[in-house]
Amino acid sequence: MLSHHVHTQQARSCAGVQRHQKQQQQSTIRASRIAAKATLLAERDAVASIRAAVEPLGGFFPPPLTDDPAALLQQNVPFLTKAAGALPVQPRSLSHALYNYGSYTSKYVSVRVDNVHIKLGSWEHAVESLADAEERRKPYWCSLIEAVQHPHWWPEQGHVPTYDQVIFGRGNASIGLHFDKDNACAGGSRRPVNTYLAICSGAKLTLLLPPDQTLLPAGGDSALLLQPSQQLLDDVKAAGGYFFLMEDDGQLVEGSTNGFSGTGLYMPTGWHHWLVGLTDWHVVYGGSFYPEQQPWLQQ
Repeated sequence: MLSHHVHTQQARSCAGVQRHQKQQQQSTIRASRIAAKATLLAERDAVASIRAAVEPLGGFFPPPLTDDPAALLQQNVPFLTKAAGALPVQPRSLSHALYNYGSYTSKYVSVRVDNVHIKLGSWEHAVESLADAEERRKPYWCSLIEAVQHPHWWPEQGHVPTYDQVIFGRGNASIGLHFDKDNACAGGSRRPVNTYLAICSGAKLTLLLPPDQTLLPAGGDSALLLQPSQQLLDDVKAAGGYFFLMEDDGQLVEGSTNGFSGTGLYMPTGWHHWLVGLTDWHVVYGGSFYPEQQPWLQQ
């Protein structure tokens, strides 16, 4: 009789623990959904705010969006396309990104916090810097090498080996105005290269200027783009440049549960570009190639 009573109490105790665990799980799920909704609303507000600021100045002016990227690639002009390859897994947070793409070689990992480059000594140093920035809600930016799935129109040869990358960050992270060169620390010669970037999470404000531009110096304060003037936009147009939003409208790759494809931006050799994050979380991926190894490319 006593044994039966003990077993009954143990069963009730186990049932109570299970109910408590289930309640905790449900509470965690609800909190996660509330946080995700709040983040989405904040991202929409950030994008809506910059749209509202630019609209009275004439609105954004992006490169052409094309259904035939191969033709525009051969012409070697900037363009946007929905045929943007794919990222194996779309990271949804810093921890998710580090779990799926985290690895370290001192040559190929780059981290910026508050738009200042961090000189890394180890992979742990990179993780600690990013985690600290996340906790303090500071803007950060991180690039890692990743074997992305290139779009069908991308050349099969002449790739820059260290420029197949996933780049993620938070807030108004930026590396300033620049044009892409191959990686000297990976044995490169700092030759200008052609690049595409595709966004699959969040939103980025984007400025493009042609190779011969003298409008802006390298680097720069992100406030210039976040609070654009009529004069700036007029000058960018006159220089043959573009000013626009890259936004997450990515789709799951057919036949995949994780692979994500975003909207791609192609930038020919020497085109200056400046991307500033607008959302709490943003992810781009892409690659580069050497133009001199593509005889069909118009120079």
